[in-house]
Amino acid sequence: RRVLSRSRSLSRRLNPLNVPEARPSAALNAGLMLVQRLYRLRLKLAAEREARSWRAVGRVRFPREDFEMSPASARFVRVGESADASDPATTVARHETAIPIGRWIVHECRKGVPSVIISITGGAQDFNMHPRLYQAFAHGLAKATIATKAWVFTGGTDAGVMDLVGRALAEYRADVTCIGVAAWGIVHNREAMRGCEGGLVQVNKDQASSGLGANLEPNHSHFILVDAK
Repeated sequence: RRVLSRSRSLSRRLNPLNVPEARPSAALNAGLMLVQRLYRLRLKLAAEREARSWRAVGRVRFPREDFEMSPASARFVRVGESADASDPATTVARHETAIPIGRWIVHECRKGVPSVIISITGGAQDFNMHPRLYQAFAHGLAKATIATKAWVFTGGTDAGVMDLVGRALAEYRADVTCIGVAAWGIVHNREAMRGCEGGLVQVNKDQASSGLGANLEPNHSHFILVDAK
């Protein structure tokens, strides 16, 4: 009896007005279901919009005989570019294009959100680096990217600094996200990737990189190919 009386006393203190416990109403449940449906519809529309924005998407494989350290395949996507850079709507269009690209890498490629982004730019001319200097560069880059789980961005071709970065990460077996952003029109053998819809294509190294075009650097994990004007 004492226990029962104490529990009743505690109940009165917590609920002095003796208000009945609230239960989810039918209206609340209906509202939650509506929100879920709208969210699923939003995701579906976003996926359809992204599918329309891609001009090609899939995987590209490089022949082992040409690139001994190349990965089995790299993911690529080809996107359009706004024609008039002076148009105020160009900034908005680029932003709308960048969002699905980021979502593609994070979700579709399952890479997650990076803690650090490293952008390495430089000339496409071939140059010779002293072996000791190259080893210091390669070791430092691989160590930094592995420790921070960074994404590395380059120009994506097998020339100059871009080739240096790709070889450095491959030699140290650095399992990192290395993304090459290149103009579609300069890529050799790009016709093999034209119109790809999620499949696997092989790109051969039939000609050397030059001022007229370049091969993709095979040790990158992803490529974003832009129809730049």
